[in-house]
Amino acid sequence: MSSVFKLDIEVAMSRGIAAEWIRVTEITKELEKQIPLLARCRQCPGGPGHAEDLLSHLLGSLEAVKHQPVRLQWAALLHDIGKPDVMDIDPKTGLLTFHKHEVEGLKPLREIAIDLDFSTDLYRYLQKMIKHHMFYFRPDSTDRAFKKWLFNVGPEIDDLILLRLADRKGNKAKVGKALITKNMKMIQERIRKIRYENAVIFEEEVNISRAEIRKINPNADMLSTIKQLMGLINQDPCRNTKRWIKGYLSKQ
Repeated sequence: MSSVFKLDIEVAMSRGIAAEWIRVTEITKELEKQIPLLARCRQCPGGPGHAEDLLSHLLGSLEAVKHQPVRLQWAALLHDIGKPDVMDIDPKTGLLTFHKHEVEGLKPLREIAIDLDFSTDLYRYLQKMIKHHMFYFRPDSTDRAFKKWLFNVGPEIDDLILLRLADRKGNKAKVGKALITKNMKMIQERIRKIRYENAVIFEEEVNISRAEIRKINPNADMLSTIKQLMGLINQDPCRNTKRWIKGYLSKQ
């Protein structure tokens, strides 16, 4: 039954009416029956800096990406799903806190993924979006820090930026304020700069798969090998061919 509910949501997402459709299922109690971990968010405050409860925030974020691909809409709907599990009060300030909710959110995500029969690809995508959506950088953050983050996020970086903007747009306390902050402009500029200066910044851009590396060097430290290859390719982009890479690895 839950997998059918998922299909219904995705039909609504494809039509750009998912937020409204979910509000209706909340009224009919169907949401509580099918996705209780989402329905519970109505009883959770959005937190400091928010003027709405958590479910309203998630639906507002979903509304902000209603013309985007379905998987990004799922990310907007579930990005703060871990907040109820880590909600606490700071004894010094008396303010609500949600420390590490982006990590805790991976637990309810897994339950939802099983209940709704998410594909492996969608589940892994949502894991990445939820885990990384709280990124923060300062103007003095190093290129090395940015590169490490970009490597961990992967090609989904553009979706992650859109998710962060949807997160802000879904915050009623931010109504009337700039959607793209000065800090976000700085981050986007640094990403453009790093992309321009490097032939490869994601593992997926290296012209060889992990399986192929393993076949050549069964005992290779995979992460170290991939990062080493990226460094060599960024020194000379012409090296990013299977022939050169396989030849290099066979000599190691």
